[in-house]
Amino acid sequence: MENLTGVWDFVTKYYPKYYSSNFIALADDLQKILDGELNGNAERLFKEEFGEDLEAVQNEYNRVHREIYEDAIEAYLETLQPAKEVEDVDLFQHIETLPKEVQDVIEKHCEMDETYENCNKLVNELEAVCYTCEYGLDAIPYNLRKIEKK
Repeated sequence: MENLTGVWDFVTKYYPKYYSSNFIALADDLQKILDGELNGNAERLFKEEFGEDLEAVQNEYNRVHREIYEDAIEAYLETLQPAKEVEDVDLFQHIETLPKEVQDVIEKHCEMDETYENCNKLVNELEAVCYTCEYGLDAIPYNLRKIEKK
């Protein structure tokens, strides 16, 4: 992780949509109230929402900052996770999105009888173009997916 000079640098970097967040704006207004910088929205908030009760402002400040820190930490932890692969997507359901060479292999085999031998041929031809599939006892192919080059 890069060297961040403080907690708020961490929040700025990892809090989702930091620069357009209304929650961050609220935290800023609460900070202004606690610092005695009553102007604009901070002043309106202090008078209308908190009835000029500094203890209530402090409690809200603590709650808001706790949520901000939690959200920033969650977002940071997500950056440490490996990219999630799309699971349970059978590309047989999305043939139109496949490269033409893969579509051609599938089309050729659609016209053949459903036998283990033909399924095995299909798998071999798909693997030649970096795809594969499985087939069941009924000799019907399923779970078409992309594979790494051999």
